[in-house]
Amino acid sequence: MAEPRRPLTYDADPDWPAFRDGLVALHRRLATAGTAYPVEDARSIALANARQGVESAIITVSVLGQLQGRRMSAQQFAALIGATKIPPPALEAMCEGWEIHSRLSTLTWYQFQVENLLSNVLRALGQKVPWGFRKIAKAVVVATQAVDPSTQETRLLVPAFIRNSFHANGLHTEDDYVAIIDGVSFDFCKDSPVRCAGWQHVTVGIGGSLTAVEAILVTARVKALPTPIRDAGTWASFNFTGPPGASPPA
Repeated sequence: MAEPRRPLTYDADPDWPAFRDGLVALHRRLATAGTAYPVEDARSIALANARQGVESAIITVSVLGQLQGRRMSAQQFAALIGATKIPPPALEAMCEGWEIHSRLSTLTWYQFQVENLLSNVLRALGQKVPWGFRKIAKAVVVATQAVDPSTQETRLLVPAFIRNSFHANGLHTEDDYVAIIDGVSFDFCKDSPVRCAGWQHVTVGIGGSLTAVEAILVTARVKALPTPIRDAGTWASFNFTGPPGASPPA
């Protein structure tokens, strides 16, 4: 029986310190962007939730970097997590799964937060929210009159294409699409496995998307919106970001 294909595992020679530094830079940007709004604002909530996903990824790449750099032995790691009874081969397989899950779930969680944020901006502008992220991305850059709309749309779509491939266990099922973000190439070939979902691509892809989000949020049309932008569903579903004593919006 053939070994099942592992989707989207494309860091053959991982540079863990570089991945960590990229994620830390993302974390700073998300934290800064979120301070512009009240804590109950849908923009602040989405950015804070996205930041939490990046925080989890920072822990993952930091620990895996320690293991690969031999600054922490497998035995020390096993003791740290209370897994000394797990055979080393099984523990190694678990670490591989942990890396894959953390990398891809970080991108997925970020992407859903961005979709919520942009949908709420459209609603606040009195626009109908279309079905599907590609249509949402196009609608929001047009409605807000964001600078260089085609570039912003591309930046928003790249993480979405990676996430959408999960529906087909890592295959890109849409038309061919090529984008370059910060000098990094993202090549999506129809009905072919996605080869641009390692940590570097995930970090650069999220960073490019965040640049587009920032460009949208600073437009005159969005800045003129009354605050806070409400999204009671965000609080009702997660309530991850409210400070102690805060109440959900009415």
